[in-house]
Amino acid sequence: MGASYDKSIRILSRSTLRDFWEFHPDVEEALKTWYCEVSHADWQSPVDIKAAHGNASIIANNRVISNIKNNTYRLIVAIRYDIGIIFVTTQPTLTVRLSAHVEA
Repeated sequence: MGASYDKSIRILSRSTLRDFWEFHPDVEEALKTWYCEVSHADWQSPVDIKAAHGNASIIANNRVISNIKNNTYRLIVAIRYDIGIIFVTTQPTLTVRLSAHVEA
């Protein structure tokens, strides 16, 4: 009988996310949700990511930008599809929105 392999994706490193939400508690639940969803995914290509997360942006070098908490934060990760690992190499960043105030 052959070995059974778990198809879920490994995420390295959860501690980077935890460090971020400790300083930004408003995003803790959203990052935990992202982590849970992604760790159970079986992504083989960028097409799979777009099917699951249509607002994700696929960028160069197998990196993906995920919008977290209604686009308040952005999380950039690198993905090795061949071995099923996502690398969280930097902390999420706050999305800054500028709006012009126009007086009539």
